[in-house]
Amino acid sequence: MSRSWTAQHPQGGLRGLQNLEVRQPVPDLDELYAQTRVLLMPSNNEPFGRVALEGALAGCPLLLHRAAGLRETPVPDFCFVDGLSPDVWERRLVEFLTAGEAGALSMVREIRESAEGYDPGWDAFLAQLTAMLRIDHQSARC
Repeated sequence: MSRSWTAQHPQGGLRGLQNLEVRQPVPDLDELYAQTRVLLMPSNNEPFGRVALEGALAGCPLLLHRAAGLRETPVPDFCFVDGLSPDVWERRLVEFLTAGEAGALSMVREIRESAEGYDPGWDAFLAQLTAMLRIDHQSARC
């Protein structure tokens, strides 16, 4: 039996909530992100914010807990929520949902632009690794 908070929900987990849809894995994440009004990540521990980054690139409004890995997600500061209190999250969610169309579009644009500039440095890392392997390979021939 799972010991997570979802299994202990009085209605048998998250499936009992009327305002939440629990889905099976989907092949097209872009379609899923396009249907997302606000992507909430109240994660207490997240090694890297891949889902947050994907959501930002897809143009989703985001609310992220300022946890270790999520803190490194390249999005504006207004996306972060300090603390895990449901009251704090509710207040921030209401701010997002009542920002009006112009405010929401502005937020989404800023989130997407921040994420688009993200460069994890993989090209530089691979170039250095390739150069090191060439050196080692050439050394072995000598």
